[in-house]
This record gives sequence, C-alpha cells and structure tokens, in this order.
Amino acid sequence: MIDIWQHIPVFFIILHIISLIFVIFKERKRPVSTISWVLTLTVLPVLGVLLYIFLSTARYINIKRKFSKKKLYDDALRQIIQSQLENIEHSSEDFCSGASANYLDMIKMNIKTGDSLYTDDNSLTLLKSAQEKYDEMFKDIKNAKKTINVMYYIFRNDNTGNKLIDLLTEKAKEGVEVRLIYDSFGNLKTPAKTFNRLKEAGGQVIRFLPQGFLNILRVNYRNHRKIVVIDGEIGYIGGINIGDEYLGLDKTKSPWRDTHLKIVGSAISSLQLQFLMDWQYLIDEKMDEQEAIAKFFSVRKFCGDSPVQIVSSGPDSPSQQIKYSFVKLISKAEKTLYVQTPYLIPDDTIIDGLKIAVNSGVDVRIMIPGVPDKKFVYYATLSYVEELLLSGVKVYRYDGFLHSKMLVSDGTACTLGTTNMDLRGFNLAFEINAFIYDSDFSKACEEMFLNDIKSCSEFELESFKKRSLWLKFKESIFRLLSPLM
Repeated sequence: MIDIWQHIPVFFIILHIISLIFVIFKERKRPVSTISWVLTLTVLPVLGVLLYIFLSTARYINIKRKFSKKKLYDDALRQIIQSQLENIEHSSEDFCSGASANYLDMIKMNIKTGDSLYTDDNSLTLLKSAQEKYDEMFKDIKNAKKTINVMYYIFRNDNTGNKLIDLLTEKAKEGVEVRLIYDSFGNLKTPAKTFNRLKEAGGQVIRFLPQGFLNILRVNYRNHRKIVVIDGEIGYIGGINIGDEYLGLDKTKSPWRDTHLKIVGSAISSLQLQFLMDWQYLIDEKMDEQEAIAKFFSVRKFCGDSPVQIVSSGPDSPSQQIKYSFVKLISKAEKTLYVQTPYLIPDDTIIDGLKIAVNSGVDVRIMIPGVPDKKFVYYATLSYVEELLLSGVKVYRYDGFLHSKMLVSDGTACTLGTTNMDLRGFNLAFEINAFIYDSDFSKACEEMFLNDIKSCSEFELESFKKRSLWLKFKESIFRLLSPLM
C-alpha cells in the first residue's frame, strides 16, 4: 500500500483527501455506502477518485439547489391535496371502496408524503409488449388536438425513433403544441440532429441535465421517467422507451419482455404535473400557476372506475416515496406477492420486507432476466438470489431479457412504472410509478406474471449453491460496489 501511494501524484492525493471529506462530512450517505466509498478510495486511490467524480452526488450540490424551480405548480395543487386529506380524515368510509378501501393507509401515506392525488375515474389498458404500446400510442398521437408532452430516458435514432419524430413533426405543423424531453446520458448515441425536423416544425425539444462534458458522462441524477400525455386526457407510463431494441430486434437480448400502461382519466393530471415540473426546471419557463392548470389539466369527470395514484421520486424528493410505496405493498400482502424487475439490488428494508412476507405465509415470487443487458448489474443481482432462496422466496429466470417493472400484491393492488427494484431506482434517478388499487386490473397483471413463468426456469437452492467460485467472486465484488452507485 505504501509503494502505491509513493507513486501517486500530489494532485491525486489532494483530490483523494477532498473526496474523503465530502464522503464522510458533506454527503452524509447511508453508513454502508460511506464505508464502501472510504474503502474504495483507500484501496484504489486513483481509480477511487475517478469513480467518485463520475458516480458520487457531490458535484451536484449546486444543481440540486436548482431543483426547487420545478415546484412552480406545487402551491396551486396544495389546496386540492389538503382538501383530499381532510376528506379522508373526516369521511374515510365514503372516500373509497372496493380494493382501494383495503389500501386506505397507503393512499393516505402517498398523499401526505408524496403529494400524490388519489383518483378513481380512470380507465386502464395493460400493454404487454412494445409493439402493443407503439401501435396504441402512435394512434392516440395522430388524433391529438391541443398538446403532446413526451419524456423518455432513451430515444433511439432508429426506425421506431424516427417514426415517432415524423409523427410529432406532423402534429407540430398542424398547430399542436409538442414538447419533448430526453435524457442526456441515456441518449449518448443519439445525435441532437435527430430532433431537428421537429424543432423546425415548431416543436420544443430539450435534453435533461446536459451541462458540461463530465455531467454527460455521469450515471447519476438521470431522468429515467417515461411519460407521454396527450391533450391532458390520455397518458402512458411504464418501462418501454423508444427504440427498435424494445421490439426484440436485438437478437442478443431476445425475446424482450416488457410492460407499459395506458391511462385515460384524472390520474393524467399527476402525469402532466410531473412533466411540467421537469420542463420548468430545464428551461425556467415562467407561467402563471392558474394559467398552467387551465391549459394542461382536464377538469371533467372521466367514465373509468379504476383507482390510481401517480407517485414520483428522485434526488429532488424529500423522501424515497416510491420505495416507501413498494415496502407498503409488500407489507400488505397476505397471500401472494409477484415481482418483475430487470435489476434486483434491494436494500435492507426491501430484503427484510420480502423475508417477513414469506415467513408470514405469503407466496413470494420474483422474476429476473435470464439474458442480462448489463453484466456487472446482473452479477450484483445474482448475489442476492441465494439469500432470498434460503428465506423461502421463489426466484425465476426469464428465458430472454425481462425489462418489465411490476409488483402485484394479493391480486388486489399493483404498481407499474419506471422504477427498478435497486438502489439506483430508489435513490439516484428520477422515477415515476402508477399505484393501482383495482382488483380486476391487478388480477390481469397477476395472470400475465403467471403466464410469463411458463417461459422461465426456477432457481433451485442446491444447484445454485454449486455455481463456480469465479462466479461467486464476481457476485461479491459487484455487490460490494453496488452501494457506490
């Protein structure tokens, strides 16, 4: 160790000390994360400093202060939220019925801590593939009359991406107000000129956090949300981005299994709100709050009967609201708990919740990909499998790439959205999920899960224990590094 330090330039030693100071005193991370960073910086001084520059949140202190600009519309909705809370407190028995009545405590939690309005007039469509989603969404975009708001983490410059750009360009020429946000890091391979024809037609396009070369390379603070809102009445949310790969055309990750959700109803207001807050942060557009609500929010009563809450979380949130909702759904399960996630890197809270559920007699099943898209994340995921198997959780490996992000509790409530069950989804990325308190829809999700099991192989504890020492070593290394993310 002494010989290593003797060959390190003074500049890196100074950076090393500064990094340690930030890790311990400034960032105030969870103890396990702090220890991992201190260990990495000490054992790998030069590489550790470089990793810290690109992975830590310290450089975003100034950016984080600017997130408050996204709260332009909060005050305008505060009165509605407060009124809804009062209705629950004084007449909870009349507030909701059916499946949602069993989740009243969760609904109250999301309203209080996540500003997530409860709506019960929604119509939901479960979309089980990218082809289903694209066909339905493109049709709705063609029929747009006033506004189209689009946000994606990944927007490829391929046949699918260009088809959507052509469609949005056509609508912009017709006078429809088109806004599009795409994430900088998620689109490093997508040239800016991809969107030129949309801009020339009057559409507004902006990248999320494009400031500077280093920020583009950083993997933290990315906008992982997928939101489309059409005319303030139709919305899309889920795991499917824009690209040919989601159609399963990449044979190295085929078959590709994914899930998305179409919503028609008042829940769209919450999707619209999140889009506008992100837009406000990026361009600092000034708009009167009441004018914004009148322009972008529908006030009519819809004809659906599915209760929905839209829950967002991210580095700008005071709490890990989506994780809290995951934990609540897990704790509410009495019979079954089905989970689909491409990345399984849970924290202690999630792990303990799953163990408590299975030891309480709940049939807990988790489905992960059999074909990974990120090897290092997959090794970290595998490191948790043995622990879960030992506790009685059933873990399945899909025969292809599974990108679906879904949790179903007792076939009565579920969540679909953008959040993976990992540390990044809970802590470092901007995410959004729909929490649905509808037995019919939840049972449809449950049936979809059980049908997917037919294309899976189940992990067996004894055979999994016999995996190679080399694989166990890689699992341990990447599990150790996972808190650094």
